[in-house]
This record gives sequence, C-alpha cells and structure tokens, in this order.
Amino acid sequence: MARTTLRRAPRFTYAVAAAWSAVTVLLGYAVLDVADAAPGVLTLRPLPPPPPTEYVARRTLPFVPQPTLATSVEAPLPSLAGDTAAATTSGVEQALAPVLALAALRDSAVVVRDGQTGAVLLDEGGDELRVPASTTKLLSAAAIGQAFAPDERLRTVVREGDRPDQIVLVAGGDSLLAPDKGDPDAVAGHAGLADLAEQVATALATSGTRAVTLYVDETYADGPTTAPTWSPTFRSSGITGAVAMLGLSSQRATGGRPGPADPVAAVRSRFAQQLGALGIDVTVAPRGSAPGTPGSPMPRPNPTPNPTPSTSGGTSGGTTASTPASTPASTPAATPTAA
Repeated sequence: MARTTLRRAPRFTYAVAAAWSAVTVLLGYAVLDVADAAPGVLTLRPLPPPPPTEYVARRTLPFVPQPTLATSVEAPLPSLAGDTAAATTSGVEQALAPVLALAALRDSAVVVRDGQTGAVLLDEGGDELRVPASTTKLLSAAAIGQAFAPDERLRTVVREGDRPDQIVLVAGGDSLLAPDKGDPDAVAGHAGLADLAEQVATALATSGTRAVTLYVDETYADGPTTAPTWSPTFRSSGITGAVAMLGLSSQRATGGRPGPADPVAAVRSRFAQQLGALGIDVTVAPRGSAPGTPGSPMPRPNPTPNPTPSTSGGTSGGTTASTPASTPASTPAATPTAA
C-alpha cells in the first residue's frame, strides 16, 4: 500500500523569505529616509534653532549702601556766618570723590556751583549732551504753569445733543475720575461719576426725559494713546497707561497692574451704569463725532497765568465735575456737571 507524505518545508521557506524581503525593503527605505533621499521623518540634519525670544533690555545697577546714622545727631550743616570758610573746588572734589567713584554713576554728569556767587566748583562732563530722564517732567510742569492758572481745574462736562434725548460726555483731561462719588479732599477721585450722574438725572427729570443716548466728545487734546518710542511691554507691565482725556482712578496703571487699553470706553460704560442706577434708560452710541457743538470744557490757555482764583461752576444747561489742573479733574458743561 502506498504512503503519502505532506511536505510543508517549501511554504515555510517562502514565508521566511517574504518576511526578510519586507524587512530588507523597510531597512533600505529607512536608510534612504535618514539620508534625505526619500520622504519621511528621519534625518541626520540638526534641528533648526528656536525662534528668537522677545526680551526687554535691563541694566542692573550695583547696590549702593545707605549711610549709617550716628546715635547723636549734630547740626546737619555748618553755620553760614561770615567767618565760615567758603566752599572750595578741592573741598568739593574731596567730599564727592566716594560718590563719583560708584559704578552706578560712571556715565553721569555732575556740576556743582556756589549757591551765592555762582562760581563753578566742580564740573564732570557738564558740557556733554545727555538724554534727560524724569527731570523732563519739570519742563512739562513749567509749560502747564504758563498755560493755566495754578488753581485751574480740569473739568468733565455733560451737555445736550441735538435732541433732548441725547447727552454728550465731554472729555476734559481728568484721568482720575472716581467711579462712584468724588472725594473733595482727594487727588485721585476728586471728581466722581456718581455725582455727575445725579446732576444729569436731575436735569433730565426736569424735562421729563427718562431714556437717552450717550455720546462722548473726545475732541479735547485728541491724539495717539501711546508714544512711538515706548516699548511694547510698557503698557502691559503697568509702567505707564494709555494716554486718554478720561480715565478712572480705580484703573490707574501701576507696576504689575496695567490699566485698560481704552480708558475712555471704561469711563463711558461706568457713567452709563451710574445713570441706569438712577432710573435712566441709557443707550451707548458708537464712538465717533457727537451731536451738538463739539468743544472742550476747558478754557483756552492764557498767555500768562491768571492770579485771580477761578470758579468751577457749571455753564447754562450743563453739569460738570472738576479737579485741580495739576491732576485730572472735572468741569461744568452745557448739561449736568460734577465738580
């Protein structure tokens, strides 16, 4: 009787050969991919450098130790009697030598003059041009003093529009308005939006108006909200706030606490809330030209300061909020005004 034998060896051999062929193809493709001869994720090229990171240049000044006060304090300055020796160049140089040697002052200029004679006792780089820093605000203060009287107040006014149901909040430079009632003894928050809203509501009640459209007149000292030389991080870090002719004292920019990008919009929104709390239905109009006659609540600057104290009463048909000109304030208007 014949015997039949099954042979599987050839099939197994074919499977192994096919598997090795596939592995060989994959390895070959991987080699081509690494060599960038075939598309894929493998490569021998180095990774591209990361994108540059924005940074703010900082200059770290060395620590300057504070002088230790003696337990027994003598007179801070010698007598200016006639027999007192006058200051000399050598004496000033000797007294200031330790200070001028500080690394923190290596690029500073120093000029010392005799307070009585005007004689120059020390001049270290006094004739070199320097970029002014915070001392620039002295020039700004001098310009303000030439334009306005010392007791002048910045005024925030509300006037009527073309119709009785239109009111216009007129910016006057007060960027420290109190979001609620003002404090007459305060600088920040001297004039308050709640006080202004009460005056407006009273005036509207007289005419029987309970619904209004609120506009904003921004024609006073209009301009960009930032300076072109500011770093992009100045506002976001709270170093400075947006330049605007209206602002809330509660949103003043401080270090680490930035102010709003649009202070005028914040004031407009808060004022609408204050009117709403008094029963006035307020519709906020889009930004743009306001109805009525545009104009600042502030008087035109005088060529010379007016020594006569000015009053901050409201004009006919308006209400005003006011604050000293040295700080933001509010003013009378052609409609209710908070002072």
